Amino acid sequence: MIHYSENKPEEIVVEEFQLKSYSSVTIEETKDTKETMNPESNNDTKKTSWTRPKKVVMYSAEWCGVCKQAKSYFRQNNIRYTNYDIEKNESAKQRYKKMGAKGVPVIIVGKQRMNGFSAAGFNQIYKN
Repeated sequence: MIHYSENKPEEIVVEEFQLKSYSSVTIEETKDTKETMNPESNNDTKKTSWTRPKKVVMYSAEWCGVCKQAKSYFRQNNIRYTNYDIEKNESAKQRYKKMGAKGVPVIIVGKQRMNGFSAAGFNQIYKN
């Protein structure tokens, strides 16, 4: 059973997980795009000559104000994205940890990973 709280139960051994919101934006190459982009899919997509919207994946937490800004930006600009809440989804949390991320949001576009969010930073990785 998973339970999130500021107060840990006295009778149970718990794993503490410190999480913060990124205060600035960094962009880096992802290590394992298939796993971090779409872990449920086993299908390889074939590349075609036409351009289609890039897949956007975000690892977030419900309380994160920067995550809310990113979601709002995506909605306002009709950008489709997949969101994984790392506090509610254990497999997403494990993928997040494997990436070595230390805060939220983590946004992945293609092979680029953005830690934090800014419209200018996102456009840099989304339009390239």
